Amino acid sequence: MYHIIVNYLSDCKDTPRDIWIGFFHLVYVDKPDDLQVVLNNSSALQKSRVYNFFRRALGEGLLTAPVSKWRKKRRLISPLFSTKFVLNYMNVFNSHSSELVKRLKNYCDTNEHFDLWIPVSKTTLAMIWEVAVGKDVDMTEKVKDNLLEAFVKIWMYPIVMYKLYASIAGYSKYFDLADTLPKQILESKKQKFKQKIDLIKENGEESVTLSYMDQFLKYNEEGAKLTDKEIIYEANTMLAASSETNALTISFTLIMLAMNPKIQEKVYHEIVEFSGEEDRDVSIEEVQQMSYLEQCIRETLRLFPPIPFTLREVTKTFQLNNNFTIQENSNVIIPILMVHRNPNIYPNPMQWNPDNFAPEKVERRHKYSFLAFSGGARGCIGGKYAILAIKVSLMKILKNYRLETDYTMNDIKLRLEIVMRSASGYKIKIYSRRENRNFHCPK
Repeated sequence: MYHIIVNYLSDCKDTPRDIWIGFFHLVYVDKPDDLQVVLNNSSALQKSRVYNFFRRALGEGLLTAPVSKWRKKRRLISPLFSTKFVLNYMNVFNSHSSELVKRLKNYCDTNEHFDLWIPVSKTTLAMIWEVAVGKDVDMTEKVKDNLLEAFVKIWMYPIVMYKLYASIAGYSKYFDLADTLPKQILESKKQKFKQKIDLIKENGEESVTLSYMDQFLKYNEEGAKLTDKEIIYEANTMLAASSETNALTISFTLIMLAMNPKIQEKVYHEIVEFSGEEDRDVSIEEVQQMSYLEQCIRETLRLFPPIPFTLREVTKTFQLNNNFTIQENSNVIIPILMVHRNPNIYPNPMQWNPDNFAPEKVERRHKYSFLAFSGGARGCIGGKYAILAIKVSLMKILKNYRLETDYTMNDIKLRLEIVMRSASGYKIKIYSRRENRNFHCPK
């Protein structure tokens, strides 16, 4: 269905407009002014029934919950993505990014291309695991890898074919594992949580780093009365939603930097300016100063948004600014990919150009012309967290390695599943900067 929809939408003119794909009725909205109305209208907060697939796989977490449950969840979860909470995980971001640097050493100075996906995705999975579940869960690496793989597989199937395809392809075991293992993990967490509470009471909150799952147990200590299922749903949602999208963004950004050596060197010099050349953990203050690196990340998210479009179900008729009426029970499609590649918004939209996110250009553009984290009340709650984690990983990699590739933009063939990925992989060559500090970008 995704390929059909994307091909059809590419030819859509005179928007907003009603379109039909078979018996599926959609309202296509792609102008930032109209998108702002849709994404901030209380009648368009409901996720489309297409997302019922995710409820089977993840449960009713923040991503998939109906509006009636989502409001309560949002109020409860929002503090967990505050700056204070995210700062607690800088050590996690640093340690796993350092592990990624070590993994990449196997490919260093070979003068051969390799695919970034395996080392990068393995790192982001481990990183999100520690944030969501913690390090105090006893299980073998194989079991952990199988569970994490199950969450990745969620993004890889056509929605309408999920049950049949998963069974035929032999992946049902992963989803069975995703149903049962989180329950065992939560029971283990409960047994150890009292010790953490005692430490907090004795030494203060700073003495213990609580995982995402721990935070919900703490809420229950304070009277929240969350069920085991609700806690598991939120942990599952974080594991599935964050690990894959972070890995895609890191991989696409690295291959773009490899294709653009002058931009790569500009980023490298920014890193050295604020963080030095020594291989050490980076601080939150240093990360926050990496403004040009963040421009590169946002430009990657523009050109290669992990979620290419999203759907909202309308619960009550409302009008857009031009009096176009969106009827109750309609499904509004928000075509993130098309908005991001609109030449009227971004000149030369198929060119990767971090200057698109220079402060003065961002200020001139409509806020809803960039939707990598969606927008409005039901936008991605973890956008700041994602950018921070990605920046730490990229800083560590670029401080240690120089990137090259013989591939060009024309070699990147996109595959649209539930997320958007490169069908041709993320192939680069890397060289040690530690061995050659005097490298200068070619003129």
